[in-house]
Amino acid sequence: MTGILNDTQEETYQQFKELVNMQPQELADWLETDQSKSVGHVRDGEDESVGHQSGEIADTDWCYSLKNWGHDPTP
Repeated sequence: MTGILNDTQEETYQQFKELVNMQPQELADWLETDQSKSVGHVRDGEDESVGHQSGEIADTDWCYSLKNWGHDPTP
């Protein structure tokens, strides 16, 4: 995209590409899964999701939640 965007826009685009590491179709497919739709549970009195607290990465609510935003932490 270089040449079309100003420096700030190019930097933002590059950061986005680094953080959102799922392809558009991969993300669209993921968002349709039961795992994607089942995340976000936070216990009363806590501010961190159960999956993230577990310390596990793959197959956790935390991982599923990140994928909902386009970032797969397991590649």
